[in-house]
Amino acid sequence: MKIKTKTLNPELLRKIDAYWRAANYLSVGQIYLYDNLLLKKPLKLAHIKPRLLGHWGTTPGQNFVYGFTRIAGRLSGPTASGRNRHL
Repeated sequence: MKIKTKTLNPELLRKIDAYWRAANYLSVGQIYLYDNLLLKKPLKLAHIKPRLLGHWGTTPGQNFVYGFTRIAGRLSGPTASGRNRHL
């Protein structure tokens, strides 16, 4: 039995990658920084949390799964609420 597979087009892959990188960037900022998340000012010791709440270990995987499931939802059609159309 031959299984039919589909490949994601390059534009969709680019969007998944861009979402994943942005989500990871924001996650690191939330875990490690009090202030200056977008690094608009030079980073100072006062911006960094002395005690971390959470950890980095599971964050990239969770961000990837979330981003990919949003795409899978888009490929299977919009939900009843009409979401998943913008990615």
